[in-house]
Amino acid sequence: MKIFENLIKSFEEYISNSFDSQTKLKFIYNFNTNEKRSSFGDFSSNIPMILSNQLKQNVQQITEKITNEFSHKNLLKIEIAGSGFLNFFVKEEVYTRYLNVIKLDKTMIFEKTNHKINFNIEFVSANPTGPLHFGHGRGAIIGDTLSKILKLKEHKTTKEFYINDAGKQIQNLGQSLFLRYQEQCGVNIEFPDNLYAGEYVTEEAKKIHKDFKDMLLTRPLEWFTNFAGKVFLQNIKNTLSEYGIKFDNWFSEKTLHQNSKIEEAIEIIKSNKCAYEKDGCLVLESTKFGDDKDRVIKKSNGEYTYIAADIAYLKNKNDRGFDKLVIVLGHDHHGYVQRLKAALAAMDINPDKLDVILYQLVTIKNAGKIERFSKRSGNFITLQDVIDTVGKDASRFFYLNK
Repeated sequence: MKIFENLIKSFEEYISNSFDSQTKLKFIYNFNTNEKRSSFGDFSSNIPMILSNQLKQNVQQITEKITNEFSHKNLLKIEIAGSGFLNFFVKEEVYTRYLNVIKLDKTMIFEKTNHKINFNIEFVSANPTGPLHFGHGRGAIIGDTLSKILKLKEHKTTKEFYINDAGKQIQNLGQSLFLRYQEQCGVNIEFPDNLYAGEYVTEEAKKIHKDFKDMLLTRPLEWFTNFAGKVFLQNIKNTLSEYGIKFDNWFSEKTLHQNSKIEEAIEIIKSNKCAYEKDGCLVLESTKFGDDKDRVIKKSNGEYTYIAADIAYLKNKNDRGFDKLVIVLGHDHHGYVQRLKAALAAMDINPDKLDVILYQLVTIKNAGKIERFSKRSGNFITLQDVIDTVGKDASRFFYLNK
């Protein structure tokens, strides 16, 4: 590692000058993570064992000679570890100096490449049905950090958020807001279990009632659906901004429905003989490309399934000229990977163009027990809560570190 380059070079020169060996030595260094540093140092070497085998000398004498003689301005101490291993501990100021160098010259850790790739990195892509919850913090930081690394290597990189602003969930949100608004107007309502019962919906209904009183009772449900989608999407944007993340593109799923892009993509799949009719449904023959089962694209009632929009969205990304499509998803979406690759293959697009990064979900414990949260019921901790409590930098670091 470059951070220890000077120290390692001096150590190798010391070994060459201090031991009578005619054979070029092959060093092995193990660089230790933060968790291991306290016990095993910053890095370890097996050089005493190598010297003992080559020179036919006692390994203990070699280790003692090295620990007594070798010194360096960046070295705190050397410890003997077991038979034939040394643990090197460097001074903390080494890290401080290195971080300052990186600030001035990022090429110290990110070598540039001549082979430039046009990346689309899609991450977060949460439904705009409420605030981002604490689990979104991990996917957000993975996508943002990966994008920054690729940009430092001078790849063209577009950070993209896919807005799920079409379908049943967004309609349920609009209905939830409308009912809570009616409640504020004194109307006696029944609130169905399948709607969004979170306090954040009630708070928004209170704001609307404060501004408009009872004037919106005759507005169509669509007005509340559109209003809710805009408000909660802006909430998501505000939280991500405070988290230090700025997206290059916010892509609306609704545009795929409005511009007949889903139909266009499906026609390609049908012309490639990768879809068939069954029980009045249109089905993608995804098993043809390694999926565990075929996927319904269009229901018998004419409604499109989630994967229909996903297919059109993948085609859209490909049409925009990206060389590599990267999607960051929680591990609960592992079943999506093969069906998305199958969708690409069904459109004659190389499925290897797609890389999906799956991350483990985030949990919170209370008194040693894992808390069960639900966005629909309103029982959850928001990412904004986390940022407000510990700050942006601490949030980013700990989400990324684990």
